[in-house]
Amino acid sequence: MEPILDESSLVPCSTRSPGARIEALAQTLQALDGLGVATVLRSVQDAPDRDLGAGRGLRGWCFDPNTPRDAGRLVANRLSKQPYIDGDGGLFAKAEGARAAEALVDGHQVVGLGLAAMTDAIVVALATDHRTAGGVITVDITYVDDDGQREEHVEVLAFTTAQEVADARQNIIDRVGSYIKKPSEAFRAAVQGSPDLILHPDALNDADQLVEHRWRFAEEGAKLLARYAASEELGPLREWKQKFAVDFAANGRVSFKYRWTCKGEYREGSTEWHLKEGDNTTKRSAARIYFARVEFEGGARIVVLYVGPHPEDGERTLVFTAP
Repeated sequence: MEPILDESSLVPCSTRSPGARIEALAQTLQALDGLGVATVLRSVQDAPDRDLGAGRGLRGWCFDPNTPRDAGRLVANRLSKQPYIDGDGGLFAKAEGARAAEALVDGHQVVGLGLAAMTDAIVVALATDHRTAGGVITVDITYVDDDGQREEHVEVLAFTTAQEVADARQNIIDRVGSYIKKPSEAFRAAVQGSPDLILHPDALNDADQLVEHRWRFAEEGAKLLARYAASEELGPLREWKQKFAVDFAANGRVSFKYRWTCKGEYREGSTEWHLKEGDNTTKRSAARIYFARVEFEGGARIVVLYVGPHPEDGERTLVFTAP
């Protein structure tokens, strides 16, 4: 389940500074992360440039000195990812299918809220003078197809603060829990939301061979590595089991040597780092995610080398080029 940004909330606000609103959005997204919501943010294409005040959009305010640095970086990072909601190949068009659809709130056309109404997605928004907090928003949708025209009125729940997410915690958990991605889907989604998380070309070959009761672990591992790649403050890896219920091991009986060319830079090394679930069981029932943290000129990148059942003991050498 991917959160959708309500683009109609990207307007100036007389009671809150742009930096404070961006910080609230970042905290809202982090609260949703903790409940298993995908670590991406779907938006319209021009969301970064819609005026939040002083003629500047999210793109500018995210990097303003008065905006908390970590909050601005998190929002900017998630805002730039495709696919976008609008446009011919956008998510709204895909949800329409063979129909034509128009979504309105209080008589004004909306795209993000319309997509959420059609797909039962979670919405995040900035507080505005008109809508000072989150809550239920009624979206009026008109569909036109070969059978004629019909109308629906759908209630969508939008969040503007982390506290609102906390108040709706069980509702969100129930909605997220109804769908568990295949491991391969979980990692591809994580990579979409984090440009510094890289998949080795063969990393997911065995991912979906994991037994199904390990799929939740794989999805949580993918989300954590995406956040780690985005330089979020997650604490030492050895503490992830206590904090996030995902166990980390620095050593083991399997190692990966890598020779990696990235944007003209060459790096080589070896890693035994892995996330794991299932000890003292069969190899098929033991889930493993092997990865490395590699420094490049522009900063560190996280490469996932293997996802799947416990591989055979020994050393593997991987030579590859990745973006």
